[in-house]
Amino acid sequence: MLFRSFSSVGLRMAAATLPMANAVQIASFALNSLGAILGVVTGSLRGLADNMIGAVRYARDLQNMAMEAGVAIEQLIVLQGAFSDVGISADESSQAISAMQRRLVEAAMFFSGEGAKAFRILHLNARQLAETQTPVENFVKIREEIDKVKNSALRNELAFNIWGKSGRKMLQIDTSKLREISGLMKT
Repeated sequence: MLFRSFSSVGLRMAAATLPMANAVQIASFALNSLGAILGVVTGSLRGLADNMIGAVRYARDLQNMAMEAGVAIEQLIVLQGAFSDVGISADESSQAISAMQRRLVEAAMFFSGEGAKAFRILHLNARQLAETQTPVENFVKIREEIDKVKNSALRNELAFNIWGKSGRKMLQIDTSKLREISGLMKT
């Protein structure tokens, strides 16, 4: 009889605690789910912050490269887009444009140097290019004139004398795309 009373008490207690056990399981599941959601949100915020930091670094790098090359950021982005199509890095493109701009100014002001010689061979007026055209327009005009040269060794030499060590790669760039983008930028 005593055993029966203990077992009935145990059953009653078990029956009474069953809803609490379910509630604890539900609360535990809810807390785990909330933790998972917070983890996703935290990860997303961390990813967003990393992307923002990356964007700020990219903008700073673009600004530095544009200053080094002596061109507007928009022009540099257009040129880098065309350059990346043939595997030319952002640094290499900014160095090539910087070299072209320097050689244009050097030829326009001092009428000397390898750049001046290259512009004379191409029948290009360095002063006019330096004063009236954008770097994209200059690049396209110079490339079009180099493309008219039949001798491939002379073409490579002219490209080197204008764009520096990346000159040969500059001959691979699709100028029709640059011409189109340059036209859109004027409107």
